[in-house]
Amino acid sequence: MWKRERPLPQSTPSTAHCPSRTPTVYTTSEPSDTTGTAFAAGRPQVVCPFVADQPFWARIAQQRGVAPDPLPARSLTADALAERLLIVRGEHARAAATGLGRIAAEDGLSVAVAAIEQATTLTGSAGST
Repeated sequence: MWKRERPLPQSTPSTAHCPSRTPTVYTTSEPSDTTGTAFAAGRPQVVCPFVADQPFWARIAQQRGVAPDPLPARSLTADALAERLLIVRGEHARAAATGLGRIAAEDGLSVAVAAIEQATTLTGSAGST
């Protein structure tokens, strides 16, 4: 009989321990954090939603091209998981995930502030009310 050497975490919000080409598979009680972490890490993902807003985040991942159809926990089987793992190992999911990872690495706030400051300086409206 298989013996688990250490308990599995209830949530897997970090993908830092995964090799760069490893897809992320998770069930979690904090889906937005986990989904965002996988996006930022540039990892394709298989999402198994089971409650609350998890189906929403599963669809977001699917719409971004980094995940196949969500696999609801009640439908989780070895075959269904294997099918989705093949999809996320494909070039399309990996490319989409890499693209999201690059976006996450950008400092969008600083770029936006600089653009606003430049625009207000050019129009002479800086500091005016």
